[in-house]
Amino acid sequence: DLFAPARAEFRSVLVNRRAPSFSLSLLGGGTLSLSNCTGRVVVIDFWAPWCAPCRRVLPVMQRLSLATATQNVVVLGIALPGTGGTNRVAELVTEYGLTYPIAVDTAAVAQAYSVAGIPTIILIDQKGIVRKRHTGASDDLAAQLRQEIDALLAGKPLSTPKAEARGREKSARTCALCRRPSSAMDTAIFSELWEQTNIPLQGDHFFGPVQFPETISPYLAVAGTSSVRVIRLKDGALVSRFNLPPEWATVSASSPRCATVLRSGDTGPRVVVMLTVIKEKKCGDRSCRMLKGSVLKAFSMDGKLLWSRRTHSPYMGICPVPVGPERDWLLIQGFGEFMLVDPDGNRKVRQRYDHRDRLVVADVDGDECAELLFVGRRVACYRLKL
Repeated sequence: DLFAPARAEFRSVLVNRRAPSFSLSLLGGGTLSLSNCTGRVVVIDFWAPWCAPCRRVLPVMQRLSLATATQNVVVLGIALPGTGGTNRVAELVTEYGLTYPIAVDTAAVAQAYSVAGIPTIILIDQKGIVRKRHTGASDDLAAQLRQEIDALLAGKPLSTPKAEARGREKSARTCALCRRPSSAMDTAIFSELWEQTNIPLQGDHFFGPVQFPETISPYLAVAGTSSVRVIRLKDGALVSRFNLPPEWATVSASSPRCATVLRSGDTGPRVVVMLTVIKEKKCGDRSCRMLKGSVLKAFSMDGKLLWSRRTHSPYMGICPVPVGPERDWLLIQGFGEFMLVDPDGNRKVRQRYDHRDRLVVADVDGDECAELLFVGRRVACYRLKL
């Protein structure tokens, strides 16, 4: 299990240590300070509106808040900020009928609690000590939380991480950005040009984790439900139109499709189309959407299939990355990771990075080869080793 070491590490961060203090404004008005919760058990749910497992946990937290309303328990939701984040959070509060306190993290509370994946749930005892953290939306989360809260109220110790892990690994479902191993850059393909540290964290990276460069291709590819159109930018002429595989038409229209055009030297442009599969399933009395991986297909301008790739991880977008005169690689952007693929579909690198960073693709020195910049907890510039 590639992510097992990270899971074990995340579950123990801050456990048995004093909880970092914070004060946040609540959506419904007023403020909530951790210092005012001394003597009560505090349950904090760190989540984000776009995270499907997070939305699955919201009804769990609502039922928990109602069940513990007469006890010395505080249930609090802290939503990660971002572009349009407060409005979207408010919409979900109404949609799910949430009555417990909800705040948007405007004070880097998630950073203080070393939240490296969402949803993350923190349990704090009556003395202000972190006693448990959960990452993910396991099927038995509600029962676990209630058992642990009852134990804390009774002054009993909680189970050890080893005991907690038994029977849990198979059922945990987490957002794709959760539980990452090391994000050290692959030195075989990247060389660092410079780095600036101690940069203020920008919360909206959760909502806009990649910034693509200005269009470098003379074409624009637009993918629909069943076909692709390629438009020449200089005059708006439709230069190509071809159908996508028939099976794609049967996939839910909510599954995003995106397309781009790669320059491939003398062999002509390649039209790459990506479909990220979204499956809907019942989560109690609600319908949930789960990301089930992505499919990429490359076509010639006349619609001939050149290559195909399937990824188990869901990816959010694609863009060309210039690697020389009239030649591009394909950047496939995911949650806290990306892949680079050459025009023939060969993977050059799969690179993870801190999900708090924004990835920027730009040709900073004008040599027709793009550099990658990471902006967030640091600002660093890397050059591709071609």
